[in-house]
Amino acid sequence: MPPVEETAMSMSTSMSMFDTLLLAESDTIAWDPQDDPISLVERGIVPLQRANLVRNDVYAFAMDDPRSQPFAMLRSRVLRHTGTTQAQFIAVTSAKPREGKSFVALNLAAALSHIHPTWLVDADLRNPSIARRLGFTPLHGIDTFLHGDDAIVPLRCRLDTDLLTVIAIHEAQADSAKLLASPRAGKAFATLRTLAAGAVCVIDTPPVLEGDDLMILAQHV
Repeated sequence: MPPVEETAMSMSTSMSMFDTLLLAESDTIAWDPQDDPISLVERGIVPLQRANLVRNDVYAFAMDDPRSQPFAMLRSRVLRHTGTTQAQFIAVTSAKPREGKSFVALNLAAALSHIHPTWLVDADLRNPSIARRLGFTPLHGIDTFLHGDDAIVPLRCRLDTDLLTVIAIHEAQADSAKLLASPRAGKAFATLRTLAAGAVCVIDTPPVLEGDDLMILAQHV
């Protein structure tokens, strides 16, 4: 893993912003920490475990961790462009796989969730990693919607008082370009525009040089 500061700053130049309107997301969630994890996921709730996050290089939920500071700086740059009613889609990408895009997307979203309504969308259908690194197995995802599910199921990930809403991927998709080019993909992102408001939506996208997935995805967001 490259140094946090170097990765965050270099990846910030690869982030492109897309204006969109998001509707409000309530952070009022009733759950018991002793509940069965599977039943919580079925209810759309994911209580995060700090030790698991650190093992997976997710540091920015803990702003007293020195490794989170580059993402606090990146957060300030993002919020400078965020209005009160309109939010932005922040697409995080890289040239090739394993260059740190998911690392940056996760930690930027975590840092944002301290002070601003934040959504994190895993849109890398070929190689999803967001749910795994947050420590849960989604029962549904944007991929299941593309295959015909009736609804996109957002998951509310909570650590202490921070709330991050996640749209995950259930399983990797070999036919990712075909799915992203389908009419249901346009419907998926139109649905996202009606699920929350006043939020920043961080999208972990496919790498630029791995097929044409990113170019197709850009048409939707």
